[in-house]
Amino acid sequence: MAILYAGLVLGGIGLVFGLILTFASKAFHVDVDERVQQVRACCAGANCGACGYAGCDGFAEAVVKGEAPVNGCKPAGAEGAKKIAAYYGVKKHLIIETNMEAIGGSALTDEKIEVPEGDVNRHSVPPTYVPARNLIFLSYAMGYAEVLGATHVYIGVNSVDYSGYPDCRPEFIQKFQALANYATTATAVEGRKITIETPLQDLSKKDIVLLGTKLGAPFQFTHSCYKGGEKACGICDSCKLRLRGFAEAGVEDPIDYETREI
Repeated sequence: MAILYAGLVLGGIGLVFGLILTFASKAFHVDVDERVQQVRACCAGANCGACGYAGCDGFAEAVVKGEAPVNGCKPAGAEGAKKIAAYYGVKKHLIIETNMEAIGGSALTDEKIEVPEGDVNRHSVPPTYVPARNLIFLSYAMGYAEVLGATHVYIGVNSVDYSGYPDCRPEFIQKFQALANYATTATAVEGRKITIETPLQDLSKKDIVLLGTKLGAPFQFTHSCYKGGEKACGICDSCKLRLRGFAEAGVEDPIDYETREI
């Protein structure tokens, strides 16, 4: 009988606490904004505070409130960029393996060729030039544009602050455009125009940084270093040109460098 009473008492206590918790959950219920959860899912999850907020949750709430930039998560990296692209409705992020290493002939594709120290005043073609790279890239892009029915292909070539690459010059783009007009069924048979767009062609690195800052570009997800390490080297042509552009724009470059030399 004592055991029965004890069981009844414990059951009663459990029932009372259950009712209290049910009431409390309803009385103190807080609606969760799904947008906060979506932004939170785009973060790296490091809770490092590099964004200036107390953890990823605080940052996500600030983004939704319009108090923080959407690109404020410092360590998210390429995977974070993919998640954010998905969040903003990018229909398809296509990755194509080109295997430029099989061709070689460049310090970027052949381990036997050393990446030289940077020279921001260089105008000769350096060993970091990858043979016909932009020709290959644009050929892939034209094929994909035809499949999608796209009318524009964008490429970030620049001929102001650059290392003398022939496939970054306006003349190359003009000639490729002329070729593209006869290269696909869409352009040569159906008469559709696929235009090659080069919005950065005539901008200095400073101007590119200022434009990117104005547009909220996620610079922390970008990587320019020719050596391809986890941290940018800070001494190759690309790093020096990038660092000079940020310095002239008066904007802090958010990525990590082994050394910061201009």
